[in-house]
Amino acid sequence: MDNSNIETYASNFAYLILNNVDSIPESKEKISSSLQNINENDLLVLTTEFLFYELHVCDRFFFLWYGAETRGKMMDMIVKKVASVLDENREHMLDKEMKSPMAYLYMASTLPDFEAIIEGYNKRQREYSEYSFWPQENQQHFAGELYWEFAKKLALLINKEEDVFLKIGISAYAMGVYEMADKFKDELDEHFKHQLKT
Repeated sequence: MDNSNIETYASNFAYLILNNVDSIPESKEKISSSLQNINENDLLVLTTEFLFYELHVCDRFFFLWYGAETRGKMMDMIVKKVASVLDENREHMLDKEMKSPMAYLYMASTLPDFEAIIEGYNKRQREYSEYSFWPQENQQHFAGELYWEFAKKLALLINKEEDVFLKIGISAYAMGVYEMADKFKDELDEHFKHQLKT
């Protein structure tokens, strides 16, 4: 895949990720009934952390699909595009008085800007890269599995670390992100089938 195709592909993938994260606040009760009465600050955490997680999952898949070089170029473009879109639309979303679910990303007293989003993503990349990407067969526990460690991390961040059912719900939703990434790839491969070079 040449650089121009990578840039276009990455931009489209970025918007697909943003659209998916945009649905997180409205889907919170599907993730777990424990999130039904979640407060606004914790909803901010939930949405932001799912954004970082989805980016990380895509990063791991891109390495498998396209190799290290293309993966590096593509993720750099995707992360910068995501951060730019959020940063550029911050005031617009706030002016809509929270009518857009993505506006939950900006409810904190210190609104995340471009640099904060990049920094947060890089921090989670270093952390999540230590975990196993694929579920292991015949395991007696889930320790060290990416989707489970993410669920534990998120439960801790919203002060619900003792809620086992919440962690199970988050981990199940997190596993669904794998399918989401695969679906996004299929959609974009079909769109770019004449340009993509494998």
